[in-house]
Amino acid sequence: MGQMPAASLDVPESRASERGVERVETPESVTATRGMDEAPTNRAFSRLYCVSFLVVVVSAVAANFLGGGTNLLPSPGFPSDCDRAWKARRLEALVRSGSPPRAIILGSSRVTSFEPEYVERLTGLRGFNFGVSVGCPVDYLTQFRFLLSLGVKPEMMIVGVDELAFGDHRENDAYDVQLVTHAALFRQAPLAEQVWIAWRSLKSITLKSTRISLTNLTHRAPIRRREDEEDPSADHSADGSSKHFLKGHDASGRRELLARGVDQQVKFWSALVDEPSKLERMRPQPRMIGYFRELLALAREHHVKVYVALLPVHPEYERRVFTPRLSEIRQELSTLLRETCHEFGARYRDLSSLQSFGGSVDDFVDGTHTTGPNSRRMLEALLASEKPGA
Repeated sequence: MGQMPAASLDVPESRASERGVERVETPESVTATRGMDEAPTNRAFSRLYCVSFLVVVVSAVAANFLGGGTNLLPSPGFPSDCDRAWKARRLEALVRSGSPPRAIILGSSRVTSFEPEYVERLTGLRGFNFGVSVGCPVDYLTQFRFLLSLGVKPEMMIVGVDELAFGDHRENDAYDVQLVTHAALFRQAPLAEQVWIAWRSLKSITLKSTRISLTNLTHRAPIRRREDEEDPSADHSADGSSKHFLKGHDASGRRELLARGVDQQVKFWSALVDEPSKLERMRPQPRMIGYFRELLALAREHHVKVYVALLPVHPEYERRVFTPRLSEIRQELSTLLRETCHEFGARYRDLSSLQSFGGSVDDFVDGTHTTGPNSRRMLEALLASEKPGA
């Protein structure tokens, strides 16, 4: 057979200069060659993209940390005005002044009407109210550890417990994240909580918070103030108690204010128990029970007297919010508190009914917060053994 002329091959030709051998390039080989040429370019672009993204993220975190735009990260120049941070700073100031408290009050905003001055009248011990919004065992333990880290070993600790404080409502409650607002306080939180809190605090960084942070840094003065947020120093006394909950009201407007307050609390808390699955999550959780036990064990180790009370709610609020199952959960919590306190040598009183401390239905600010008179009655019932001559 004759040899086919090279001109009949309809493909491009190239010569291998080094070896002097003819090589025929097919479409597949051309594509492969191009892919090899483009691979380094793609890898370089990917690296550049990742580095650029990381730089942007780190810069945003740094700006929000330094500029305090989230009002959450522990900014050294623009400290948060959340109540956890404000009260932690106040305690540090008391320690520096040489006047650390000897009695500490822990709990949620429902204990902020407990007056340290009245505690001192009953016990002779100077006190401080460390109650914070929606406080729970995570806060109790963290706050007590914080006190010890400051070199403060109180002689007495009063813990006011809400009926839902031992439940699991992380998805609905961002208040524990505020522990990050004060670095020294945050370091005393349980490790598992630190991880969760740190993640949630980073998620609070937005374009808006970054813009506010940069403006704060530029003007050297904080401009941010959310409309629904008040300066804690304007709402709390120097001893940490709430001025608002101690204020009296004109007799003519008292019932209207109370009715409005009950409505607000019903709306807020009903959302946590409006479904059976949510309600069951409000049962005392092992995680919360563990933190409470750790608190009592630490207090016993440091010879601190502990008084624990289950707090009351307004009867109208109870009628509208408490289902039979929720009442059972509150009783379950009361039994748990009684047994646990007995185990660790703490004293417990179930003050969830007005009859248990001679309370008045009129001495409430809203559905869950009591005014001064009811708070003093609770303290008298809880600290009866501490009264002179008792």
